[in-house]
Amino acid sequence: MNREPHFDENEVLRQCMSPLNEEVPDMPENFHAQWTALVKEDAMKQEETRKVAPMRRWTRILSVAAALVFEAFVLLAETPLYGLWTGIITALIILYNFSGVWAMARILLPKILGRRGKALVAVVDGWAAKK
Repeated sequence: MNREPHFDENEVLRQCMSPLNEEVPDMPENFHAQWTALVKEDAMKQEETRKVAPMRRWTRILSVAAALVFEAFVLLAETPLYGLWTGIITALIILYNFSGVWAMARILLPKILGRRGKALVAVVDGWAAKK
């Protein structure tokens, strides 16, 4: 009978992984405190540089909700070319909320399209940059 030798898989993994423990340096004592301080400092800088929106948040939410209700009524009425009208309404909502949509697209486009997505993001950011 040809029997293969029995290996303890866990022991083999431990032996293979043991050199990795030696390569990792210990963390400094105050690493967590320094890291959290940097995160808080960065958040405060972003808060200071954030522009105050001219419209209150609830006004924006209500206006988008009203547009969506209007779009629903267009769909329910089954007007001629209702697909065109709902597309126009949706495009207007996206334009109205462009900053939020673009923040999401800046992350997704490079992941979906690769280097072409990065190039597209760079072009649109160039258009949106203040001159």
